[in-house]
Amino acid sequence: MDVSAELRLSFYRNIAMLNEKHGVALVQHIETKKVFVKKTLTIYDTWVFQYLMEHPVPGIPKIEELVEENGRLHVIEEYISGLSLREKLDLTGPLDTDTAVSYMQQLCTILRPLHQLLPPIVHRDIKPSNIIVTSAGVLYLVDFNAAKQASDRKERDTVLIGTFGYAAPEQYGFSASQPATDIYALGVLFNEMLTGKKPQEEMAVGPFASVIKKCIEIEPSKRYKNIGQLLEQIHAKYKKMEPQEPASLRKWLLPGFRTKKPFRWLLAGMWYAFVIYLCMNSGSQNQSASKVLILRFVCFVIFFAETFWVGNYQNIHSYFPLANHSNLLVRILGILLWGFVILIAIIMIFAILFPNF
Repeated sequence: MDVSAELRLSFYRNIAMLNEKHGVALVQHIETKKVFVKKTLTIYDTWVFQYLMEHPVPGIPKIEELVEENGRLHVIEEYISGLSLREKLDLTGPLDTDTAVSYMQQLCTILRPLHQLLPPIVHRDIKPSNIIVTSAGVLYLVDFNAAKQASDRKERDTVLIGTFGYAAPEQYGFSASQPATDIYALGVLFNEMLTGKKPQEEMAVGPFASVIKKCIEIEPSKRYKNIGQLLEQIHAKYKKMEPQEPASLRKWLLPGFRTKKPFRWLLAGMWYAFVIYLCMNSGSQNQSASKVLILRFVCFVIFFAETFWVGNYQNIHSYFPLANHSNLLVRILGILLWGFVILIAIIMIFAILFPNF
């Protein structure tokens, strides 16, 4: 590494490793104190990153520094606070239609300026773990190490890059990656957001089933011609929907019942039955009826408040520091900490309201 490159990187102090296996760290600029993400890549297209640095695209983390040395590219980019879409799906299960459509519209809007370039930039690795969702519901597409310039001159991809299940057939050497490659991945992603599963496991039904099927056609020429056409179709289908779809009511259900997984329903039902039984049997025969009633009420409040908190009801974690952190360990500690704070707060309110209890 030359002196200039080493000097530029020396301004960033490592704070924590976000993903040691993939060389992703959280760093802080020693002068401005701003926090960034540092990635060390061994597979990359220098032109793609240079373009993104010089032409920032809304919905893609801004690149602050690029340093290339010995076959590696060090990328210093904007830190985005939020959960990955993978984490969100694992926590809540399938999304309601309104949210899934909003996410698809945002992703299409992010990709459109890249696909309109000559030659276009193709991401080639669109999947839930490469999408960050902020507390405000804004999406960011990350991890462009697989991205490349599409070329009509190449008959097929020479390097197989992508993720099984999301990668289009052409990424396995059948032909060259084109914007249609990203459209295929978007179709898989849309299906997973609506059903919780990939198309080969369970196809979505309803107004967007035809959109997904066209996206995931084996032959690239049979897919949507461009991202704008896909966006138009999503918008047209969405406009024809009823104002209120039953799936959109799912987010109001109790934690445990918001997914389409019967096993989770069973566990949730057992938990709520246990809570009701425990609360209804709290108190002793030596206490007055009024005290027993108060004790049972407080018991209900504590258990249901903690259940709603741990179950991230209505995405409540997004409003609390640490509980919405992108690092899983920090997020778990934050959830436990705030859960304890909620418990203490309820007990204190109870003590103030009933000082002689």
